[in-house]
Amino acid sequence: MQNQWFFISVALLIAKFGVEAGPALPKIIAAGPALILQEIGHLATIIFALPLALVLGLRKEAIGMTHSIGREANLALITEKFGISSP
Repeated sequence: MQNQWFFISVALLIAKFGVEAGPALPKIIAAGPALILQEIGHLATIIFALPLALVLGLRKEAIGMTHSIGREANLALITEKFGISSP
């Protein structure tokens, strides 16, 4: 029951962020270069850090470490797929 409430609260938080992002669309477009550089950084983490972590012997942890810096939106996906108590 507790997992369901957590998932519902995270889903509502994500919906709130989505609703608030709509009116701020011009600001988001104006910040285009910064957002592009941020995504390049995320991809670089996958390209460089993931293979290094696998060489060091990390398995599932490596995927979690390179998943994303902004984990709020991804937490709901992980919770839905694997459950909140997954390692």
